[in-house]
Amino acid sequence: MNSVSIRSSFLTDSVAFTYSYSYNRQIKPVTIASSTSPILKVAMKAIKTLFFLMVLLSGLFTAWLFIPIPATMDKQTLDLPLTEPFKLVAYRSNPNDASKPLTYHYYVISDVVGVDDMDPFLVTTDQFVKLGEFDENTFSLTVNGKIESYTNDLWIKKADGKLQHWYVSVDANYIR
Repeated sequence: MNSVSIRSSFLTDSVAFTYSYSYNRQIKPVTIASSTSPILKVAMKAIKTLFFLMVLLSGLFTAWLFIPIPATMDKQTLDLPLTEPFKLVAYRSNPNDASKPLTYHYYVISDVVGVDDMDPFLVTTDQFVKLGEFDENTFSLTVNGKIESYTNDLWIKKADGKLQHWYVSVDANYIR
């Protein structure tokens, strides 16, 4: 059955309506070309390559927007000798974000180990940490700022390859 025809009539308030509908369905064969033109192939390959390149670049740009900016170490703010060959040093760290405060990173270093080779034992917002009493392997500090991280047990390498154990005591007085 290739065609359908519907006819309908009705009367309303002395007006006659006639509706007719016909549908003729013809089946058309679909042919798929086995070979396309070489110019069309090159153009489609170029379009596909450009599309994937744009998707890749937009993804990289989006990732770049959300990568946090790392903090940078600024100037050295403290350099106090402890027992030979150890020193207490501090560096200001700039977070490169105006909404975050500057922090100060404190290290115990020796002639062999520098700041780049270790993590700070104290990170605080106080740039005026006071060194109290110290002896062969202990010292105390007074901190009047917010302490973000603190480790009181340190192992520092000496020139002869042995490790020196340091105990750090902190008197924390947080002042806003």
